[in-house]
Amino acid sequence: MMFFHQSFILHLFCFTNRELISAKEMADAANRAKSQFLANMSHELRTPLNAIIGFSEMLNIGIAGELQPDQKEYINDIFDSGHMLLSLISDILDLSKIEADKHDLKFVDVDVRTVIERIINLFKEKTLKRNLSLSTIIHDDVHTVYADERRLGQVISNLLSNAVKFTPNGGAITVGAVIINTNGRQLAEIYVKDTGPGVRAEDLSKLFTEFQQLDTTEELQHMGTGLGLALSKKLIEAQGGTIRVESQWMKGAEFRFTIPVNKQLEAGFEKNTSN
Repeated sequence: MMFFHQSFILHLFCFTNRELISAKEMADAANRAKSQFLANMSHELRTPLNAIIGFSEMLNIGIAGELQPDQKEYINDIFDSGHMLLSLISDILDLSKIEADKHDLKFVDVDVRTVIERIINLFKEKTLKRNLSLSTIIHDDVHTVYADERRLGQVISNLLSNAVKFTPNGGAITVGAVIINTNGRQLAEIYVKDTGPGVRAEDLSKLFTEFQQLDTTEELQHMGTGLGLALSKKLIEAQGGTIRVESQWMKGAEFRFTIPVNKQLEAGFEKNTSN
């Protein structure tokens, strides 16, 4: 009788294990198919979108004749909407690649100050128009990190874009970087702090969820794709770092993320390098 029970349990375990392996293989195949579909669709959608953006830009500069003020406003709306759609397509494709472990990060030594200053320059016009104070605090010991330069800039840009979007006219935004040591690892901690409305305590856990929109008046006034923070989290984690937010309602928000200073040899990070 004991032998019967043992045989039955062993048979049940093997059957369950085969089911799990089969389910994993099916899930992996579905992810590969999804990634391929999104890659193909991305190409098909980018072509007409780039044409729309290009033609609207030519119309805006008067290549087909002078535009009336209301016509110029409509063309600007088309131009901005085209760029928003193009950004959404890129974010969806990036998320899909990361989930399929095909993000193809290119790790090099990146000068933190140079990247931050380059991204800040992209936002100067917007901040000037809205009388926003935009300052940097980069500690002297912050030099290089081992990261993908383009993706690092993308994360900083996402966080700064959110800060500019939600900070009221006349508010202040600070971008900074410090060196910290955690569990024997030297990390650069980069932060973006604003004086916007902040985030309610019950909404903090939703911030890094894909396609998540917070149910607040401020959020509805600045509708987005709900992908920027989710993508930023995945990009930072893929580079061996972490990201978090500190915020109190009506007291602003501060996003902080870490990036390793040196090449990481731990399993999970080394495989992503291309050097």
